[in-house]
Amino acid sequence: MIGNRISILPELSLIKTSLNQLQQPAKKLFSIPLKLALACVITGIMLKVMHWPFAGWLIITGFGTVALLYPIRFWKKENKRWIDFARLGFAVSWAINGIFTLNHFPYSWPIQFIAGILSLIWLLSEGVNFLLKEENTKPSVNSKWALETTLIIFACIVTVLGALFKIQHWPYADALLIAGLVLGVCWMLKDLFIKNELDNNDLDNE
Repeated sequence: MIGNRISILPELSLIKTSLNQLQQPAKKLFSIPLKLALACVITGIMLKVMHWPFAGWLIITGFGTVALLYPIRFWKKENKRWIDFARLGFAVSWAINGIFTLNHFPYSWPIQFIAGILSLIWLLSEGVNFLLKEENTKPSVNSKWALETTLIIFACIVTVLGALFKIQHWPYADALLIAGLVLGVCWMLKDLFIKNELDNNDLDNE
């Protein structure tokens, strides 16, 4: 009898975790597939740079997932601000532009223009909001946050350098591109799995 009760504890814990995840806000509910979609896009770009197979399928899958799930997450959000509409427009236009560019569809430049304008609005708004916050409401800077920020900045710099080297036909361009993209994917997946582990620990402690 006791053994049967112990054997069903993992199943009960899994059911509890699933129910808690369904009750979470839409932002948390769709964060996992959206991050995986971005990882697919980055991996596909890396494969395309190296002229390896399955690059196009990964990129289209990633962009398609973003274009499909982000509007659903926006629709499920209760309190919508004007910046949320800008984020929605940027995410959808960015994903559609990626699909158009990959397949060499015509008339992609209006979508690129819209995505660029919305991304500038988003970045400027977030930056202004951060500067206008009071000191006690800003997130505290710790060593973990500094390390993660340094990692993603380093990944972006290496990727940009690899792209410049590729344009100039300089050596080590592919190596720089692969290193930067791999660091970006690792940062996404590391952040994803660590947060999931912390969330599961919090659910177990309830």
